[in-house]
Amino acid sequence: MEEIKKISNMGYDIGKKAKLHEIELLSLLEMIKYDQYHDFLKRIFEIARKVKVSIPDELYKYDHDTFEKYIHALWDGLMSSCSTLKVEV
Repeated sequence: MEEIKKISNMGYDIGKKAKLHEIELLSLLEMIKYDQYHDFLKRIFEIARKVKVSIPDELYKYDHDTFEKYIHALWDGLMSSCSTLKVEV
């Protein structure tokens, strides 16, 4: 559970620092909706590097059962940082 919180906080930090446009958020949502989790994670890593947010080790050491939970925790963190767009997966 601690890992989920850490990953959600990372999503929040990325959202706050990157100030993502709604179109970018919708693009990320589309990746999740169509189970393109690796593409979603790759894009999140790119954004995290640009805004200098550290990536928790848990995102590199996941198993199949926790991967989807981590993706949704990242999404929840991103969405909690955005006050203009409210979308749930």
